[in-house]
Amino acid sequence: MHCALVAEVDKRLEESVTGFFIQNLSHNLLLEENGKKLKVIGYVSTQDSVAQKKIKLADFLFQLSLEKPHFFPGKASVRYEKEFDWVAQSKKGFRPRQIAPDCWVAPPWKRGSHKNEIIIEPKMAFGTGEHATTQLCCQAAAALVRPGMKVLDFGTGSGILAILAAKLGASKIVGIDNDSLAVENAQENITLNKVSKQIQLRLGSFEKIQNEKYDLIFANLILSQIISFFPHFTAALKPVGFLVASGILTHQLPQLKKFLTRRKAELIALGRDSDWACLVIAP
Repeated sequence: MHCALVAEVDKRLEESVTGFFIQNLSHNLLLEENGKKLKVIGYVSTQDSVAQKKIKLADFLFQLSLEKPHFFPGKASVRYEKEFDWVAQSKKGFRPRQIAPDCWVAPPWKRGSHKNEIIIEPKMAFGTGEHATTQLCCQAAAALVRPGMKVLDFGTGSGILAILAAKLGASKIVGIDNDSLAVENAQENITLNKVSKQIQLRLGSFEKIQNEKYDLIFANLILSQIISFFPHFTAALKPVGFLVASGILTHQLPQLKKFLTRRKAELIALGRDSDWACLVIAP
């Protein structure tokens, strides 16, 4: 038995809703169009708290309805299916892709096709670098990571950013996630890429990095989490360190910029891709 979270929304909200799924719920998506309506279907593990994820989806759709009152309100639901081939679905959609200058992500069965590759074994609900927010973070990493740096990948997921930092020469990378399945998948990918000596994975949150300082922090989250966790990021950065914050929709930029102004944080760089933005911040 397989479980799917379903969002029935206005078709014009495809980018926002699929982005939310990828960032928070599932990377294994199917889209079903019906006229002006769209169903975004995200398959999740039955080991997850499905009820909590449905509430999170419903809250997001409610916020969208406030921001887009002229669109019809979205609906969140859960459905169960007897048969769904996770492996076949993942392999069907996963091809080598360029995610940053001179950097590619590839599956194990297509490895060796490009000079600089991050090998990722696709797993249910964890990313393979296809989303704009991940690619924006990777582009920032290519510009910022220097040999010898100490890097924190907060919310590491499949470990793409941690692995890229290691390949770019960072001497110590800590990847943190509060999902044990994510940590398990990240460890598998770290082993595939032969960067285990540089990367340490931890299950949990900020309690796992108390009194530690980093040159660079990646936070590919959502706006509310970035704002909520900002004091922790500031505390964990070295005096000349940078925070790379992504998972932000472009219409949310004014809100985040006001927050950064109040915090007297400096916006160093801003990247955009479709409806998404990535910021390099000096807190």
